[in-house]
Amino acid sequence: GEEEGDGRAAAAEPLGATGLYREALGLFEKVWGIYTTNNESRNLDGIKCITMLGLVCRRLDCLANALDWCSKEVKCREELQGELHPRTQQARRVYLDLVEAIQKRNPPPAEDAEPPPLKRLRGAGSPATPAGNLGSGPDPPPENGGGGGGGGDY
Repeated sequence: GEEEGDGRAAAAEPLGATGLYREALGLFEKVWGIYTTNNESRNLDGIKCITMLGLVCRRLDCLANALDWCSKEVKCREELQGELHPRTQQARRVYLDLVEAIQKRNPPPAEDAEPPPLKRLRGAGSPATPAGNLGSGPDPPPENGGGGGGGGDY
């Protein structure tokens, strides 16, 4: 069962939210280490861990770290669930909101108003083009299961 609704974290939040988020960050980092060690980082539980790492980093106002985790979440969700899946679209929206929040804090130079990650994602979402892919990693394996071994790790 999920423990999200047990009320303990919500009740303690006003008194020591930062301490709880720091504790949660440490726990999620340990879990992520286990997932990556066991090559389970690209399943739904691994993606949930990535999502929570991004969330906790945002709550702790560590926006650069949150941006890294959110970018990783979008990549993994695109590979596992596809670009049109609602969770992938939600992850992309969270990522774009985070990019905009960082832009507001640190405006880019006037000659280039949009940072490269935001430019790449503006055209994302079309299933006919690879424009939605973040980064320049390897292409996902073909749908028919062809091809050899190994994929790129993050």
